[in-house]
Amino acid sequence: MALFGKKKQEKPEEEQREMKEYIKGAGGTIVSKSILEGTSKLKWLFREESEHGNGWIAFGDRDTQEYVNDVKNMTIVDFNTLANIEPTVVNVFYMPIGTDLEFRSDNTGKYFVDTRTGKEIREPVKHPAQIAFEKISNF
Repeated sequence: MALFGKKKQEKPEEEQREMKEYIKGAGGTIVSKSILEGTSKLKWLFREESEHGNGWIAFGDRDTQEYVNDVKNMTIVDFNTLANIEPTVVNVFYMPIGTDLEFRSDNTGKYFVDTRTGKEIREPVKHPAQIAFEKISNF
């Protein structure tokens, strides 16, 4: 009986926030549920060839190989969902297939490191069309 008399609890203010659309039509991204649930923080971001979605895959700092090998621990969300958790991902959205990044956060800020070159990525990567336009307008 007490079940029917209970008042419905409001979601915490944090969960009530509206999702911001950082990139229109960003497409689906594979993300570990640990990131979405807040039990781990973004650590690895890869971009692979994909027939569905944009090819980005995100793993958390507590994700083990065994954890990510279990498909039940991964889900597809709009890239903007990941960006609402960690907005720095917007900076690297336009990087090419084959990109392999490590996310870092320290006293100098939040940024990515290209695991193949060691190069730090602190500024937004431009859309390929923007780069082409800039080349055309500068010649």
